[in-house]
Amino acid sequence: MDSVPFVRIVASSPAPMDVRLAALLVALNLGAAPFPEPTNNQPETIPLLTPADALTKLRLPEGFRATLFAGDPDVRQPIALCWDERGRLWVAENYTYSDGKERFDLKLKDRIVIFEDVDHDGKFDKRTVFTDDVQMLTSIERGFGGVWAMCPPHLLFIPMAGDKPAGPPQVVLDGFSTTAASRHTFANGLKWGPDGWLYGRVGISSTSWIDVPGVPKEKRQPTAGGLWRYHPVTKVFEPYCHGTTNPWGSDWTKDHELLFINTVIGHGWQGIHGAHFKRMHGEDPYPFVYELIDQQADHYHWDTGKKWNDADGGRGGADSLGGGHAHVGMMIYRGENWPVRYRDQLMTLNLHGRRVNVESLERVGSALVMKHQPDILKSDDLWFRGIELSQGPDGAVTILDWSDIGECHDQDGIHRTSGRIFKVAYGMPKRPDVDLTQATPAQLVELQRSPNEWLVRMARWELRERAWQGADLSSALPAWERLAAEADPVLALNAHSTLRAMSATKSGTAPFAAAHHAHYSPAAVVAEKRPDVQARLIERELTEPLVRRNNSLAKYANHTGFIPACEEQESTLLQLASPRTASASASPWLSRSRTSPRPCARSWPSTCCATNRTPPTTTCRCSSGRASANCL
Repeated sequence: MDSVPFVRIVASSPAPMDVRLAALLVALNLGAAPFPEPTNNQPETIPLLTPADALTKLRLPEGFRATLFAGDPDVRQPIALCWDERGRLWVAENYTYSDGKERFDLKLKDRIVIFEDVDHDGKFDKRTVFTDDVQMLTSIERGFGGVWAMCPPHLLFIPMAGDKPAGPPQVVLDGFSTTAASRHTFANGLKWGPDGWLYGRVGISSTSWIDVPGVPKEKRQPTAGGLWRYHPVTKVFEPYCHGTTNPWGSDWTKDHELLFINTVIGHGWQGIHGAHFKRMHGEDPYPFVYELIDQQADHYHWDTGKKWNDADGGRGGADSLGGGHAHVGMMIYRGENWPVRYRDQLMTLNLHGRRVNVESLERVGSALVMKHQPDILKSDDLWFRGIELSQGPDGAVTILDWSDIGECHDQDGIHRTSGRIFKVAYGMPKRPDVDLTQATPAQLVELQRSPNEWLVRMARWELRERAWQGADLSSALPAWERLAAEADPVLALNAHSTLRAMSATKSGTAPFAAAHHAHYSPAAVVAEKRPDVQARLIERELTEPLVRRNNSLAKYANHTGFIPACEEQESTLLQLASPRTASASASPWLSRSRTSPRPCARSWPSTCCATNRTPPTTTCRCSSGRASANCL
């Protein structure tokens, strides 16, 4: 159905009948099938509040205020969001998800809707339907001239012209599981990483054999829980880390370290490339890993001595612990609107607790330990089902409310005609007009210095888009060089990541981070596949007491394809990872790896599982002592 922009005075009011009729007439004139009217199969055992009344049920600390950005019928079933370079909010609406018996109602369709706050009053003024012809939609992102849509069993790319599709969806990846067991753990979470890869998530009940179309199953790698990523230029897919239960939220720190959220067995996890984490059930798909890693949070949000479904919301003491086991949506706040005490803190929606949990991040060795802080938001609306949250261009936080009364699987039915989008700000946020398409390349590079992470990421996104389009960006090179030479390692890392995201190939750009003497340099350089950079890393004696590089060396082994050929090479790698001055505070997994016998170079601890992207071609000996061509 074509988009019909319209201006609203009150976001929660129904659209005038003449506007709805006009939309239908436009669709009929173009020959498009009308959007199937969503139906509810959730018994309303609790009265459904209006969006305006639901807004009044939000409890926030003093100084904070919430507004209703959009509410039903203007938005329904919001499941995911992303932003564009003009500051507009793109929302995925999922209507096809159904109850436990039906699983998916494929008589219905899902859609992608664009919301725009033209007058910056905290409520949308313009609503545009990008497409209403997808199904099983769980996530969206924009980039490379189109929209990426996670629609298991496929990752789709929809080319776009303006705010409309420019052609039919293209299947980029296939093999994502859609079996009965995987209904609630199916693939989700599309998000651009600072490295230019497109990241996603999948639950452990959704064992999948994912790759680009046409790759036979025997050449695919099993993915059964954890995170994965895809490079849009090289067309490479790879599992990123394995395990947990059902990750449904992720974000990056200022140091570009990936963290993600999970359910039941622990909520806080550090996404180390190649890591194999504990699982709620089942076996790790790679049989030779050992010492599966536990969560990095030092607490739980429910009483683990009880069954998970007896300890959520206000039951089983969960209220005082954080609300329950189910977490969905995640962000690390780096805006300028909220008070500074919230900066760099992790926030996630606790589904049954109807609240936003807050976690501080404390460096302990190589790990970021998550520590519970007071919740920042609670809803007294029994229909509140927060499903995603994200910092917007003005520093305020946008929260999607799925709006239902079922438990986390929604086994008892779906209420498809409800949905809300709230916006939480501290006081009155600055409301700048945002249109990064008008910025020069040098201005976009300078935005990498901004304390507003939204601007940092979107400026990086815009530079990558221009590089992909073949634009001349040479005028920005001096700004790049100044940024890469900064003493502040975060700024230098931003410069390096921007270059990586643009797939820069100019001589002298890739080694910027290698020359930067700070604890971030190994983390940035390990992903480079340039032999000169790799050699410099191996030969250089890193003696600074900075144990953060432990995780970087795990990345090094996994991403570059470097496999120690013997124990002497491995010892060298481990010594580089853990300098003498840092050995006392190194990660436990690294200490174990030094003392554990390792007859096979591919039998690493679970954070260092090398080459889990493709089966090795050489025969080696695993910890069992037997020869195998299937070692990690």
